Amino acid sequence: MIIRILNGKCYILKIKDEITFLEDNAFNPQFRKYSKAIPQSKGRQYLWDDLTSTIVTDDVAELAYVRAVKVKEINSAYSSYFNSITSDYPKEEIDTWTKQEALARAYKANNTTTVNMLYNLAKKRAIPLDLLANKIVEKADILDLLLGTAIGHRQALETAIENATTLEELQEIVWEL
Repeated sequence: MIIRILNGKCYILKIKDEITFLEDNAFNPQFRKYSKAIPQSKGRQYLWDDLTSTIVTDDVAELAYVRAVKVKEINSAYSSYFNSITSDYPKEEIDTWTKQEALARAYKANNTTTVNMLYNLAKKRAIPLDLLANKIVEKADILDLLLGTAIGHRQALETAIENATTLEELQEIVWEL
């Protein structure tokens, strides 16, 4: 848990999957148990160690806070990247991509396989079923390449964030794909 002092008020920031700013901590019962241990110094932040029930000051707290912010920043950039790839398609269609790919690969392996969904898609688009199956597999392979690269990049950046020992190292970690 990170505790930040701003303008004489204490704010508790919980770190789990994302950062949550709890408002009006003066009335929060959770805050009261920490209030006596927190030095009331403006503009400083502290990290509460639940295991030892102690406060760790500035540098460690700042590093933990910036790490959490960086992870959120990287995950947001990944989501934006993914959304840029899929933004031209309705969610309901995206939800069928896995099924379309499985059917297309099954059809390519054995063109006597029943693939009603693909048959209907091909019929409505007025294209041969073979061509549709090839397009679906081609697009699925491209998507796998793009997403595999992006996921690997995101995970590498998360590892770099975990391994960073200074604020400068953390500031150098940016999403560039």
